[in-house]
Amino acid sequence: MLQGLKSLGYAAGLIDGKGTIQYRLRGKSASEFYVGVANTDPRITEWLFRRYGGGVTVAECPPHRLLYRWSLSGRHALALLKFIAP
Repeated sequence: MLQGLKSLGYAAGLIDGKGTIQYRLRGKSASEFYVGVANTDPRITEWLFRRYGGGVTVAECPPHRLLYRWSLSGRHALALLKFIAP
């Protein structure tokens, strides 16, 4: 259990420091939560993906670096946000 709490704390710190939390409107009657973290170190986004699912995309980031973006949306994002809320 302690390992799970440490992982949630680490995820909360990543989202707070390097991430974003959004509430997106989808059309006239739909909406969803979105959580994302971007970093040039792929180990961070790989860890988030392995631990919480979601998706990872890669984009070029000048000068000659890659930017890795992990994202989670919908009910899965809301569940993670509930777990990491203070």
